[in-house]
Amino acid sequence: MVAHFQLLGLDESLHSGQTASVTFDFGNGHKVTGPAPVAAPLTPDAPPPPIVEREGSDHGG
Repeated sequence: MVAHFQLLGLDESLHSGQTASVTFDFGNGHKVTGPAPVAAPLTPDAPPPPIVEREGSDHGG
């Protein structure tokens, strides 16, 4: 199993081969900080799911 996450809203570029310092805050006073390797995705992002409106909604009318 390969776990991954995506960093968004960065104020500088990251490139494959670099590491980024990340901190996970578990909300109960426990934080874990460590280096995360940066790599290009092996596959493109999946397309977003379609937006489905509920019947009778006031949107898009």
